[in-house]
Amino acid sequence: MTRRIWLGVVAFFSIGVALVASAPWLLGLVEGGRDLPPLVAHLFERYSARQLVFVGHVACGACALLAGPWQLMPRLRARRPRLHRVTGIAYACAVAVAGCMGLVLATTAWGGPVAQVGFASLAIAWLATTAIGVHRIVVAGDRAAHGIWMTRSFALTFAAVSLRVQAPLLGVLGVPAVIAYQTVAWSSWVPNLVVVHWLRRKAAGATPVHRRNARVNELCSANPSR
Repeated sequence: MTRRIWLGVVAFFSIGVALVASAPWLLGLVEGGRDLPPLVAHLFERYSARQLVFVGHVACGACALLAGPWQLMPRLRARRPRLHRVTGIAYACAVAVAGCMGLVLATTAWGGPVAQVGFASLAIAWLATTAIGVHRIVVAGDRAAHGIWMTRSFALTFAAVSLRVQAPLLGVLGVPAVIAYQTVAWSSWVPNLVVVHWLRRKAAGATPVHRRNARVNELCSANPSR
């Protein structure tokens, strides 16, 4: 597959999960009371503090899924740099909120310590990769490093898609629910990072041998006498 096709597939699943998976949690928010806006009234009437955190995590995670794929498209970055910055800011803010709320939720995640540590690690890695990516472009002005770290960040955002693919599959295979949940707490995001790392190395030809040969060629070019 070409890069464009891969990006199209990623965008399709990201947008689909953002719109479909979050719908059951968010559609009921249109109901409300007399004096308060419908959303606010519904939240106060029907959700506990922890449920509010969960709804915030779902909503902001969906926003990150919607904004993320566009950040990966080279043509959009080249032709609409201002749009890239605006959607990038929206993505980073959505990750910041969803990641913090995900970290709170992870402390009591169903499935026990294995799942809790898995989801907490995901939240920390998600926040860290995004923060480093933002720092690299805002403070250091390093576009290459910014792209690498934000790609890693979106690989973790895509865990929302991976989880919803893997969990039903494990259920069909007869894996007990608790074991399946503990598994996807790790398998929904660790392989994503591995795949992104492998694809980048493959695209750059960045094997140790290639890097060493490139360095030797560079030195020989700079010093022909050698």
